[in-house]
Amino acid sequence: MEYRPLFGFALSLLTAVMWGVLPAFMLLALQTMDPITVSFYRFVFAFAFVAAMISWRKQWPIKRQFEQRRGALVILAGLALSANYVGYVKSLEYLHPESAQVIIQIAPFLLMLGGFWFFKESFTRLQLLGTLLLLSGFVFFFDNKWQLLFSGSTGYTVGVLLMLFAAIAWAVYALLQKSLLTHFTARQMTLIFYGFGALMLLPMSTLSDLFALTWLSGLALLFCCVNTLIAYGSFTKAMSIWEASKVSAVIALAPIFTILSTSAAVALYPTFFDYSDLTKTAYVGAFMVVSGSMLTALGRKKAK
Repeated sequence: MEYRPLFGFALSLLTAVMWGVLPAFMLLALQTMDPITVSFYRFVFAFAFVAAMISWRKQWPIKRQFEQRRGALVILAGLALSANYVGYVKSLEYLHPESAQVIIQIAPFLLMLGGFWFFKESFTRLQLLGTLLLLSGFVFFFDNKWQLLFSGSTGYTVGVLLMLFAAIAWAVYALLQKSLLTHFTARQMTLIFYGFGALMLLPMSTLSDLFALTWLSGLALLFCCVNTLIAYGSFTKAMSIWEASKVSAVIALAPIFTILSTSAAVALYPTFFDYSDLTKTAYVGAFMVVSGSMLTALGRKKAK
């Protein structure tokens, strides 16, 4: 594996920024388009761009790369990524972007557990500290929402469950992708996942919604499509040239960029965006969750 730590850090930070600002633009696109259709167009856009690059460089995947059950792993990873996209976007119908981005931080934690369980990675003291900090952070983060969360009949509960589903799906995708990158290039991986995701979501998409877009929601959708290309392309490349633990630690910063972007969005477009419903205690909890997520990632050791 080519090792380029500085470039890996830059790509990871770019991923964090892209994922951090995504929820604000996603909410605008959802004004005139359903979550599945938004995800479909994001996949199609990214697939077309990556396919053009691969065609130009003549780096198409070959049959030999899918041998030894790797084809089944590719399908499973594609399913997981599609589930992550839809679950994440759907949850934004119920959650404020800041809340959504904090809850999704459970994904790197699940990635750590997956490495411990499937790849026999060590569970270090730093990871234990990060785990305790992350779990304690969620206690503070939900602050005045615990009764609402466990009522079971509110949209907030649905949103949290959808985001947890998206986090689990992302962890599965990330674990599978890391092992597949020893047999595929980063560009080949993104091509396969984007194409698979588009095919999966096509039957459930309302393609005619594209003609109902306003200029604002249309620009938001375009940004979401470009965001997909940049964020996942950067993430996949970073995973191939830098340690997964350090990549995960950097992308854990995404909620900070979400808080900054949503604050700016409320100031610019108060008609479309609501002020955060988080209390001061919840913000403290969010900081603890992000810090814990970073520590659990940085505490990882290489597999035995």
